[in-house]
Amino acid sequence: MISNDGWEMTETDICAFHSYKHGEKDECEQHAVFKEALKRVDSLHLVMEKILFAKGSEYKGQPVVLTECGGIAIQNGEQPETTMEEAIQQEDKEWGYTSASESDFLAEYGRIVDAIYDSEMLNGFCYTQLTDVEQEANGLLTYDHQYKFDPEEIRKINERKK
Repeated sequence: MISNDGWEMTETDICAFHSYKHGEKDECEQHAVFKEALKRVDSLHLVMEKILFAKGSEYKGQPVVLTECGGIAIQNGEQPETTMEEAIQQEDKEWGYTSASESDFLAEYGRIVDAIYDSEMLNGFCYTQLTDVEQEANGLLTYDHQYKFDPEEIRKINERKK
């Protein structure tokens, strides 16, 4: 049972956290921080927006799962990137936690998955999101559930675990 998914957990069977701090393609230093932080519970704060456990609670050896990560939106070269606030206020705006060109997406997705697989601490992960939803355009599928990319290529990346 998860007491609060992603942050400020109390008594829980799974240590679940969210992180979109993997860095953009050209942010090698941030990606290195992300990759290293995924190896130890006491360094996860380096790649989280909020604290992992609520005051008075602590990690007690539960399996660790990255329950939200990725969030890569496809960059449309003709339009400037949109913030979450802009997307919420304007119906025609979409956003993602990070972005990549269509031609770079699979490499970016692979870079995140490789960092996750490099961690012996993690017991699982969930890419956000499976499909685009409302203002969030960071799914592997479109809003109407059409593949954005060849699913075979996504499968190959997901099966790279050593």
